[in-house]
Amino acid sequence: MEACYYCKKIILENDAFTRDTLDQKYKQTYHQECFKQRALNLKVIATKNSGNNKRKNRIYDWLLICFGIILLIEIIAIVILIVI
Repeated sequence: MEACYYCKKIILENDAFTRDTLDQKYKQTYHQECFKQRALNLKVIATKNSGNNKRKNRIYDWLLICFGIILLIEIIAIVILIVI
């Protein structure tokens, strides 16, 4: 009898789910429901993080556009001053 890696309760044989760790050194055993819930929690966390990154990227895009417009105006002003 083994204990679930997440909830630490004893696992019955028909409810066990076993997987190797990333470094393949040992096996982790879970209840099937615990494993599904953990996977859903990780998916929610990943979704939240991607939303924050998109928002930051949008801000950086606007800053880059504004900087580009200002730079373009300065170049046009310099060209006009040189021509006159």
